[in-house]
Amino acid sequence: DAVERGTLTEERLREEMDRLFNNWLAAADLEPLHLLEGSDSFLPRIDASEKAKALEVTVELPGVAQAGLEVERTKTALILRGQKKVEMEEKAEGYLRKERRFGTFYREVPLPWEVDVAKTTPDATFTNGVLKVKVPKPADAMPATRKVAIHG
Repeated sequence: DAVERGTLTEERLREEMDRLFNNWLAAADLEPLHLLEGSDSFLPRIDASEKAKALEVTVELPGVAQAGLEVERTKTALILRGQKKVEMEEKAEGYLRKERRFGTFYREVPLPWEVDVAKTTPDATFTNGVLKVKVPKPADAMPATRKVAIHG
């Protein structure tokens, strides 16, 4: 295995770069997802993985209501956009602190295959601030398998 021999795969290299960048931001007392606080946009975290029959995309969207969320598909991408509104109130002895954060986001997740938009229906669920979308693989992108008889 290439990783065991000391070389990094593309995925491991990307993870290592993300870790180093996040450590640098943390040392500077900055959080990666809070760089845009106070602005009118934010960048939600996305996990995408290709499974045997679908692309599965999971998006963390704290503070986003389902009504403020939009999912579209093109023949080559899944488009996610929305708006969040977070209001916090902290009361303690002698003071009251209120914070409001508003923001919009736009993310485009490329599909590893081309889909017929009219014939493909992704399955999307939104629970507890987590969006999960499954985009079915087209039949021609599925690996063709067939059992082979073994003669003795």
